Amino acid sequence: MFLLLDFHAEIHDRHLISTYSVKGYETLNPEFVDYLNTLVEVTPYDCPLVLNIIGNCLSQEDKETIKEIIRDDFAYHLGMVERKEKKHARIFVFMFLGLALSGLLLWFTKALAEEPRELLFIPFWFMGETLCDYIFLTERDVEQLYSEIEKDVKETITEEDLGE
Repeated sequence: MFLLLDFHAEIHDRHLISTYSVKGYETLNPEFVDYLNTLVEVTPYDCPLVLNIIGNCLSQEDKETIKEIIRDDFAYHLGMVERKEKKHARIFVFMFLGLALSGLLLWFTKALAEEPRELLFIPFWFMGETLCDYIFLTERDVEQLYSEIEKDVKETITEEDLGE
């Protein structure tokens, strides 16, 4: 996905740049960012996204500033996504290695009494569950599960209040 900027649409810069921006540190208007994100979501990955902005009232410097702000904003969001993905990859690797290590410890400690061995099951099951979450559940699934749990808790509290 790449972004081409073409200045052919009658939009004044006050619609694109936030009114709270300072010269030299401009940011995009949040409504315009939402509009761009919507366009990006519905545009196929192999098609370019072309913005036509008529800039009869904009100087060449204003046009370049708008191009730079849009590129910087999307580069920032891409960097945040990449950072989040690296964090998830580190957690996945840590959980995988921890699961393997705790599994080996459990296997080597078969001769121990049950009480000390039970303590080794705690990290084994914790890391195994977390690893399965990373493999099988998406963030949206987890959010949906939490919202269902919250709904059940609220219903239970309401039922208890009605029962008293």
